[in-house]
Amino acid sequence: MISALIIEDEIRNQRMLNQLLQTHCPNVKIIGFCERVDDAITQISLQKPELIFLDIQLKDGSGFDILSRLETHIPKIIFTTAYDQYAIKAFKYSAIDYLLKPIITDELKAAVSKCSQKEDSSIDQIKNLLEHLNPNKQEYLTISTQKATEYLKISEIIRFEAQGSYCQIHMNNGSTYMISKVLKEFVPKLNNQGFFRVHQSHFINLKYVKSHSKGDHVVTMSDGSQVSVSRQNKDDFVSEMSKRSM
Repeated sequence: MISALIIEDEIRNQRMLNQLLQTHCPNVKIIGFCERVDDAITQISLQKPELIFLDIQLKDGSGFDILSRLETHIPKIIFTTAYDQYAIKAFKYSAIDYLLKPIITDELKAAVSKCSQKEDSSIDQIKNLLEHLNPNKQEYLTISTQKATEYLKISEIIRFEAQGSYCQIHMNNGSTYMISKVLKEFVPKLNNQGFFRVHQSHFINLKYVKSHSKGDHVVTMSDGSQVSVSRQNKDDFVSEMSKRSM
């Protein structure tokens, strides 16, 4: 039996993957579920699973945050992702397995079979992947609007705001851009560059935070805009801001 953790922030996706594994991969034993980065790191250290199914975007960070903090036990890894083609190339180059959502049964069976036949993921593989996907190397964000391809300097982005199936980007010079991408696509790319998802609809650059109202948990940004902080994210937000003010 292969002991495995499912690291996924959506309960529905946890259940669907678990059901698929029970039905089609009886040699995999799920020993736990994690929704957050810190919990995942703790569980990997304590339970030492042979395999992890790792979602890229989690409630308090990304799957890459987990990989960058693993020190001793490095399990085999299968990413479960809706990520773009650039990332897919990086997974292939690093010899780390992945499954695109929605997960197809035959691809799941093939990935599990492949993992069971190879050694655990190595530190070198992890470093290789992180180097190819390291958001800290990214200075500009390329977006496509109806009129042109724009290259936005990441350090000048104040915040992202979800607008249904679109996303609005607010810059520090007052300009805004509406693009046909959902907010979730930007989080794993910019989460390690000083951005924080304070709400399901808001992803902000912490260096532009002007004040935080503790009563109604509203953040005022440098441009005067006000953004709500969700109840589930407020403690992590306060903690992150306290680190920056020390």
